[in-house]
Amino acid sequence: MAKGNLESSREDLSQISTNVVPAQTQMRGFMKNGEVDLDKSLNEVNCRASEIGCIDFEYSFERFKMLASENGKLTPGTAREAITVLQGEMLGFYSNVRRENSGIDVKGPDFIVEELGVFKNITHVEVKNPVGSAIKLANNQTRSIARQGKEIGKKIIYQQKYWSNPNETSNIENLNLTASLPQSPNNTLGVVDYFDVPSTEKAFMEGNILK
Repeated sequence: MAKGNLESSREDLSQISTNVVPAQTQMRGFMKNGEVDLDKSLNEVNCRASEIGCIDFEYSFERFKMLASENGKLTPGTAREAITVLQGEMLGFYSNVRRENSGIDVKGPDFIVEELGVFKNITHVEVKNPVGSAIKLANNQTRSIARQGKEIGKKIIYQQKYWSNPNETSNIENLNLTASLPQSPNNTLGVVDYFDVPSTEKAFMEGNILK
C-alpha cells in the first residue's frame, strides 16, 4: 500500500505526548503485584479526557474492563490498547468501541467500531504503541527508532490486508464464523499512540512508520 493510503487509514494520537525521556512504559506504573491495576489505568483515561477538554465522555469501569481484556486475558498490552482506543473515541474518530470475539485463542483485529466523522468507512481499529529508545535500551533491546517505526508501518498494512482477505481468514483455526471482519483494507484504521515516545524522537518515528 502506498504511503498516501497508509496516511489516510492511520491516525496519530499526538495531542498527548511527553517531553520526558522515560526509561519504562507508562503501563509499568499501572502494575500492582504483577497485575494490571485497572483503577490506575482508568484514571489515565480520565486524565486524557481532561487534557483534550472532553467533558461529556461517558464510560464505566465495567466497559473499560471489557475493552482492556482480549480473549478473557488482561495484560499491560491490552490495557494500553484500551486507553488508546478510548482516546480516539473521545476525539470523534469513531464511536461504540468494543472487543470482538474472534474465536478461541484467535487474536483478530484489536477493536470493532462504528464509523464517525471523517472516517466514514472505518469498522475496525488496530492500535500501535511505540516506545522510545531509552525504554528499548532499558529492556536490552535494539535502540533503533527507524527499525521500530518501519516495522509498525508494515504491520499496519499487513493487518489491513490480512483481515479483509477471505482467502486468508478462511484458514484460521477456531475462527468465530460470526465475527465481524473488515471487508476491505480501508475499513481498518491504524491508531498510533506516541505517549511512550519522547518528543525528541516522535517526528522521526512517525516518518519511518509512513515509509
